[in-house]
Amino acid sequence: MCFLPVCMGLAYLRFLRQLSASQAAPESWAIQWQRLLNEQGIRRTIPLKVTERLGPALCWTPQGHRVFVPRRVWQELTPRQREGILRHELAHLQRGDLWTMLLARLLVLPHWFNPFAWWALRRQAECAEWACDQVAGGVFQMAVPPGRGHLLIHGPTTDYIQQVIGSRTLHNGQPGGRRNYVHGLVPLDVKLGTGVHEVTVSLRRGATVKGRLVGPQDQPVSDVLMLTTLAMSPVDLEWRGSSITARGGQFELHGCDPRQTYHVAFLDPKNQWGTALEIPGRQPAGEPLTVHLAPCGTAEVRFVDPDGRPLANEDTDSLPSLSIVITPGPSYFQSNTARKQGLLSADEDFVANFDRQHYWGSRKTDQDGRCTLPALIPGAKYRLSGQDFTVKPGETHPLPDIVVKRR
Repeated sequence: MCFLPVCMGLAYLRFLRQLSASQAAPESWAIQWQRLLNEQGIRRTIPLKVTERLGPALCWTPQGHRVFVPRRVWQELTPRQREGILRHELAHLQRGDLWTMLLARLLVLPHWFNPFAWWALRRQAECAEWACDQVAGGVFQMAVPPGRGHLLIHGPTTDYIQQVIGSRTLHNGQPGGRRNYVHGLVPLDVKLGTGVHEVTVSLRRGATVKGRLVGPQDQPVSDVLMLTTLAMSPVDLEWRGSSITARGGQFELHGCDPRQTYHVAFLDPKNQWGTALEIPGRQPAGEPLTVHLAPCGTAEVRFVDPDGRPLANEDTDSLPSLSIVITPGPSYFQSNTARKQGLLSADEDFVANFDRQHYWGSRKTDQDGRCTLPALIPGAKYRLSGQDFTVKPGETHPLPDIVVKRR
């Protein structure tokens, strides 16, 4: 473990050596930077330095904080663009991100062997960048390779209307794939040597739909999971069982397009109540929207081998897993046909990823290879080994036998 701090220290020293060749910024650039410092009430001196390639970046050196900008890029930017970037770096200073990230790196070192620790560190750095972009007033700059691509943008909150693009379109320009949800989407075709490619993106603010949740006999409810593609974050653009917890019997859906409806599945795991319905993207006039939960259903399934013999006392972790489908489409996990046809795959995920109370952990089939699937949301579409089904309130739904082929 001692090797990692040494490597980090050497990398920092090499970085400082590269910065030693930096020069003072031209007067007009320095005046703009000083104006922003004065605007935020920052009295101490924080020089703006110019490098050949490094930056833009806020750095700490033995002489104190410095902001470094690359000369060629800075010359090509408009004053408004420069201001947006400087506000971004100033936000890092005010938030104390340099010291926060240093502490985070030190905390990660004892867990150097754990990939999740490094993943969490990267996510923290990304969140800091998003927060500073918000402070910068929506102006940002980034380096992109020449060629075709897409600029994907998320607004500062979930109040903006989503756009959808397929993963295959993003990766190789082909139709289909998993749905990716963003607030802003701009196709790019950047030519090498053309300088700064400026784009303006308009995000559409959506409506907020509010409502109340009650039990089958109008009983009060507390914590209810809402499964919806509106529950997205910039961390992951694909729906992977994302949910919103509605507390106190009240719920809100943000970023709704008034011209659309949204499929939402509600689940109260504790009481095993739920429902799935289409909710309009505009707040209904008159009475508030009230959603009545119903008793969940169950399903019975029997697992057999290719010869029809029951898989008795089988660990369910080794058997096909149950998924819920929020947006219709072919299964991503069996998508050869969909890929050939250029279709968007379904928004689906394993039930165990949101209903930990009933599906987290292993269970056993009985002597006849049967297994009960509990707490199924009435009206929601489920998928098991390529078979789609729904359940009615309180019913036990029989499923065809599932043939499990061993490798």
